[in-house]
Amino acid sequence: MATASAVATAVRIGPPGTPIVEAAATPLSGNGPLTVSFDGSAIDDGTIVLWEWDFDGDGIFDFSSMSSPATTFTYTAAGVFAAALRATDNDGLTSIDTAEIVVELVANLSVSNDTFNPATGGTALINTSLSADATIRILLMDAQGRVIRILVDEARVAGDYTDAWNGQDTAGQPLPQGPYFVILEYDFGGETRRIDLTNTTGGVRYNPSRNSLPRTFAPFEDDLLTINFTIPASRGASEIQAFIGLFNTDTRFVTLLDRVPLGVGTHTIHWDGLDANGNFAVPPPGDAFLVGIFGFTLPDNAIFLEGAPALSNVTVDPNFFDPSTPDFLTPADPTATIAYDLDKLADVELTVTNLQTGRVLRRIREFNVPAGMGHTIAWDGHADNGLFVDKGDYRLALRATDSIGSPSLTRFALVRVFY
Repeated sequence: MATASAVATAVRIGPPGTPIVEAAATPLSGNGPLTVSFDGSAIDDGTIVLWEWDFDGDGIFDFSSMSSPATTFTYTAAGVFAAALRATDNDGLTSIDTAEIVVELVANLSVSNDTFNPATGGTALINTSLSADATIRILLMDAQGRVIRILVDEARVAGDYTDAWNGQDTAGQPLPQGPYFVILEYDFGGETRRIDLTNTTGGVRYNPSRNSLPRTFAPFEDDLLTINFTIPASRGASEIQAFIGLFNTDTRFVTLLDRVPLGVGTHTIHWDGLDANGNFAVPPPGDAFLVGIFGFTLPDNAIFLEGAPALSNVTVDPNFFDPSTPDFLTPADPTATIAYDLDKLADVELTVTNLQTGRVLRRIREFNVPAGMGHTIAWDGHADNGLFVDKGDYRLALRATDSIGSPSLTRFALVRVFY
């Protein structure tokens, strides 16, 4: 491997009678593997009896000839090399001249499958190609630019490589769901060069396909607007922006997802009919709601690690209840009971928000809820201070978070409290 720094062609003068030598090389630079034609000349008061070349500047002469300095050499390693020509005359006097050879590395980086789930045995495949030998490192970085894993750190010969990442950090610990970015580094002439596609690729907007939507829905009957959309493999993991607007005017009044990164596949979100201020949205006469979904491709070096818990079949019963008075609607110890399915072990939190004031009045946490169907979590109509909440409409938000901090998409239900 080349470790020489940049050098200038120079003649080394010795005692009187020492030859004056001049090295020649063509080409002086190019992409590896690079074949260079070497030659040289000398002025001497006698005759040159030995020509020698040290091609890589390591002090060991790799070529010798008693008749001519002309030869060729192919550089397979990338870097800056001080090729030295030594001429020895019939008096045993020597002189050395050097020529700088710059062998560039053409390196490429790509990701075969940019979405995977380690829990199901998935891995991400990282492809690299090197036109010349080099010492390389493959780094994995999180969205904050922190190095969380050095996947490869070794000298490699020119060729194509595929390395698998299992979703773990340097300590072998699983990482939370989210996008991670692959960086290729290589050593060149005493410096480190980097191939980083994070800021030069991605960001292409497209429209993910989605399901046909019903004309009506009833949030107080656990009938929320269900939106299924698909991120195609041809686009790769993407940031998703989903919103509700009006069909006839360019108006967006509630954002459901704001550039949230998601992996390849089909995803589901729900709208409970509320606008950004917690009011029920009503389209103007002659207009209708518009569901908009945009995808923005992640950079070409991005890998989306899946694994966050998923909540499904979320319902609340009853949607209308008097938390203080048992009756035929709400019997003894009246509660609003939220039922849900959970696909993996996680902590579950229920948040109760007053839609009129926007204040969060109650948080209920249940820890280490196992995967399964038919889980329930109940709200008794009290705030965190132990008092009954005011009559009115409330949004119940349910979210699950696993042991490494990966949160589910939040699911909502609506309850109306009366006394």
